[in-house]
Order: sequence, then structure tokens, then C-alpha cells
Amino acid sequence: MTNPENLYFEYVQQHLNPLGIRRAALSLTPFLCSQKLYSQFSQIAVSYGKILEYVFQRYEKDPRIREVLGYDGDLENHLKKMTVYPENMAFARLDTFITEDGLRMVESNTETPGGNEEQTALETGFLEIVGLEGCKQLSRLEVVFKTLMHHYKIQAEYKGLPVKKHPTINLITWQWDIDRIRGEYDVLINYIQKQGFLCDIIDPNKLVFEGKDVFNPENDTQVDLLYRRFTTDELPKHADKGFELAKQMNDANIAVVNPFCTKRVDSKNIMVLIKDDIYTDVFSPDILEHVRTIRDVLPWTLKVAAEMIVDGKPIDGRKFLVQEKDRLVLKHANSYSSVSVYLGEDQTDEQWKEIVDEALKGDHIVQEEIKLPTMPVTLFDGTAKETYDLIYNVNPYMFNNQFGGIYVRASTDKLTSFKVGGVATVLPVFLKNT
Repeated sequence: MTNPENLYFEYVQQHLNPLGIRRAALSLTPFLCSQKLYSQFSQIAVSYGKILEYVFQRYEKDPRIREVLGYDGDLENHLKKMTVYPENMAFARLDTFITEDGLRMVESNTETPGGNEEQTALETGFLEIVGLEGCKQLSRLEVVFKTLMHHYKIQAEYKGLPVKKHPTINLITWQWDIDRIRGEYDVLINYIQKQGFLCDIIDPNKLVFEGKDVFNPENDTQVDLLYRRFTTDELPKHADKGFELAKQMNDANIAVVNPFCTKRVDSKNIMVLIKDDIYTDVFSPDILEHVRTIRDVLPWTLKVAAEMIVDGKPIDGRKFLVQEKDRLVLKHANSYSSVSVYLGEDQTDEQWKEIVDEALKGDHIVQEEIKLPTMPVTLFDGTAKETYDLIYNVNPYMFNNQFGGIYVRASTDKLTSFKVGGVATVLPVFLKNT
């Protein structure tokens, strides 16, 4: 008789790895979220969502916000053309670690926070096949669907379009990504279809624009809502029309969630705006309580510059960064998935000097390195089990200014990244009943 672990492995292969190219190892170790941690993440998600929406509405009015967050060149010019709605921040994921000093949020993804469908499949299969007492699965797909509908209504009303009871929904991402992880996208597509809605996925290059109406030629339907699953930075690389595709979608008779304006707060500089005391007066009194909540979980963070203010004193930026190498992390402010993130302690002195010199050219931040937590995780390859002591991070989702589940990665890599070699996995997540 096939044991539950083998059945679980087969289930995940069927749903998430039909092409046999999934990089994440299969974890038999779940992450159990306590009620206390759940409440902490809920407070963080609400506060972060409030701050981001405030920044959206103030971006054009406050030069100090633009000074911190503004992009150079073509990207900023195109972002100026993107509509800012009464509400904009539909989805975000906050990358956090549970350290000895409490929760530490090291960055956020406010454009295309992936992993939610993957977590759903892992958790559903784990509960149904392996089983787990005293815990429950966090609601994921329902809150995503409700968030899509909420922002569809906001954008349709803003554009003066009829708000349809059953709008046609398309997820949009590049064809190579559809081919790679179609199983993950199908988790959400199938859920939406079961609610009685037409839903599909398509490469945005294949969309047909007739005036301001948008059509999916693959299933011969008119589209009302596009759920964007690629970043704005990818447009020049993969879109036939480049940035103009974003403008065309922005102006069309459709809703786009997340709207392209969300790129404005995707920069890691948002953490500088929140954390650095010199920007406190940017925020209104009613937002400051939320700023304080997020400040408590952000490590020390500053913009990299030739002259930096540290402990209230101006100092030589290069000298400071070089001398404090082993306790610092340098990050490009406009990158994702741990790309262009460098831990000083992992670099030679000469490598670090080169990284510092590159950072001083602009658009980099520096953070105090945090103590990374580890946990034992048992992995299964369909034949054998092996337990590793892995670094892990616990990343809450923000859906429509509310907490919407957790994405937990574990890896031998300090950045818990799937971009490098080594062991990497995603843990199923469950909420403890008590």
C-alpha cells in the first residue's frame, strides 16, 4: 500500500510540476503559525497597506517623497502616465524573518507577489493526504478573488464603465512563465471558474486591442479584468510594445490589478522613507501610528550616498560602508528575488569595495544585517527523506490592506533564494487552533 508521503509527492508533482522542472524540494515539515504570530502579521499587513496607499496619494504632491522613491529616465516618465486610483494597493508580500530580536521585515514586493497559489496546493494536498491535527488552513484563494473584485469595481467606476456582475478575468504573464508554472496559475484559475466566472491566462503580447476594448483571441472573449503577474521592469525585455503596452492597458476599458502605478512603491527606498527619522514629517498624524508599527520591524536602513547621516552625524559614506563591512547588507533599490543583494560578511575585502563603489553610483540602500533564524526541515524526493537545518523566512501577504496568508521559504542560501544552487523549499503553512 502506498504511504501518505508518496501520495503527497505524487499529488505535488501532478499539480505543481507537470513538466518536471520545479526547483523547490518537497517539504514534509509544515510551518505552524501561532495565534500571536497571526495577530502580529495582521497588524503589520494593515499598517503597511495604509502607508503605501498614503504614499500613492501624496507622490505627485510631495517632492520629498519623489526625492526618495523617484526613478530615473524612461521608467519615471512612463510611471507619470499611469493612473492613480482612489485605492491602488491590492496585493503585496512582505519578506520577514523571525529573529531573536523579534520580526524583521527586510523588503517587500508590491507588484507581483507570487507563491500564493503554490502554497494553496501544498497545503491542500498536505491536509488531505498527510493530515495534521489541531491546525487549519489559512484562507487564500477566496481573499484573492474578493480583492480582484473590489479593485475591479473601483477602476470600472473611476473610468465610467459598467460594473459587471461577472466580469471576464485573465491572468497575464509571459508565455515562457505560463509554460513553466501553468500548474500554479491553474490553482487560482480553477477556483475563479468554480465561482461562475470566465477566467484564463494569456501572454499580454497576444492580447488584441480594438479601440479601448481588449480581447483574448485564444478563447474569443472580451476581457474586463487583467490580473498582472509580471513586473513593470520586464516590459522593455519581453513586451513587443515595451512600456507602451502598460499605457495601452492603463487607458483601455478594463481594470488592471495590480495597476502599473504600484511600481512607484516597489522600490526598496520605501523602507528608507518609513525608517529614517528625517522623513517623519512626510506622514500625517493619522498615518504615524502605522509608520511606527513598521519601523519596529524594519532593520536600520539608509540610502547609500557619498555623505550619510549615521547616529545624527554626517559621515563619509564610502569609509563607513567599507569599515562596517561585516554587519551590513547592500541592495539595489530596484531589483527583485534577491538579485543585487550583497551580505558584507560573505564578500572578500576587495569584492566588497567594488560593490560599495558600484552602490555609490546611486539607487542603493544599506541595511544592518540581521541574525538569520534556522529550523530543521525534512525533505522528500519520492524515494528518500533527509533533514536539513535551513534558513527560513515567513512572509505575510497583504490583500486589500488585510493579512492574507503566509509564504514560507527555507534554504541553505542566506537570501532564501531559488536563484542560486543549494537546497531550497516552500513549507506548507497552517494556523494553530489555540
